Amino acid sequence: MAQSTGVKKKITIRDIAQMANVSVATVSYVINGKEGVGAETRARIQSIIDQTGFTRNINSRRLIENRSYNICLLIRPSSSPFQDLFYYEVMQGLLETCQQAGYNLIFCHLERDESERFIMPRTVANRDCDGIAIFQDIDHQFLTELKETGVPVVLVDNHSIPHNTDCIRVDNRLLCLRATNYLISQGHKRIGFLGNANLPDFYNASFQGYFDALAAAKMPLNPAWILSEAKDEQKAFADMNHLLSASRLPTSFVCSNDHLAIGAMKAVKAYGMHIPADMSFIGIDDIVLSRYVEPALTTLKIDKVKLGSVAGNLLLKAIDSPGSKGEAHTLEMNEIVERQSIKRLS
Repeated sequence: MAQSTGVKKKITIRDIAQMANVSVATVSYVINGKEGVGAETRARIQSIIDQTGFTRNINSRRLIENRSYNICLLIRPSSSPFQDLFYYEVMQGLLETCQQAGYNLIFCHLERDESERFIMPRTVANRDCDGIAIFQDIDHQFLTELKETGVPVVLVDNHSIPHNTDCIRVDNRLLCLRATNYLISQGHKRIGFLGNANLPDFYNASFQGYFDALAAAKMPLNPAWILSEAKDEQKAFADMNHLLSASRLPTSFVCSNDHLAIGAMKAVKAYGMHIPADMSFIGIDDIVLSRYVEPALTTLKIDKVKLGSVAGNLLLKAIDSPGSKGEAHTLEMNEIVERQSIKRLS
């Protein structure tokens, strides 16, 4: 008698068809969610699929549907989910949405040539992906080149809103307006601003919210209290450290993101001052780190996982509807997470 090899035979779509006494095409209709199958037959086939643990061969699926079932996330150093906690959480939402739809999320680092132009990733050039996601603002010329490949693109946390391109973002003007108004409500009249002018569209929107809040409250804007070159936590530390030698300081700062707020807070503490007794801070994002710094940072919460999830659904919709017009979406978020970094002055 032959010995069993112990290897379990893989269930095929043909096996499912035989068990249900239907054609292979009928099973295929059920698997792909297509119409044309009666409710009773569909339920019988689905029951057999569930009981047998059948999973369709991905290679067959790729060939039949002419898809790779890969989503490419193009990564730059300024928005890497492996270095930036904000984009790490956005990536989680994107990854979960892709996985639920049967797609892989693959990562490609964007590199530049000698003239500082972005190089088209091989994965995109070879059409080894069905969709592309990009975090943060992107060069318009490179975006045009990407779209010419015919692969759908979604922009996440992009503030220039290119024409006919799927994008999802939050309103940074409103967020900074809300943050500044919150400081004003706590009695602060000398309010500084910390942002990153290296991302012009993001900076302009954030600064506009700060400016509009001060103008509405008829409060003066002091140019010496505007720190605009803080591209990361280290630069925020350096810029704040330089400002602290001034004879007259603001009582508080609006920071366009939590990373910059944390860098500035470190500088204030290193200088021998106390937070919030000597200076108050409010950030935007509510990254995980903001609750663990000392003191914990008051910030406006952005649902970063939702941002990624919406981006994933926009991309999947574009994949299923080739040639569709791009949609621009703005998520409304203004929840303040109150912690210990703000002193009430009145």
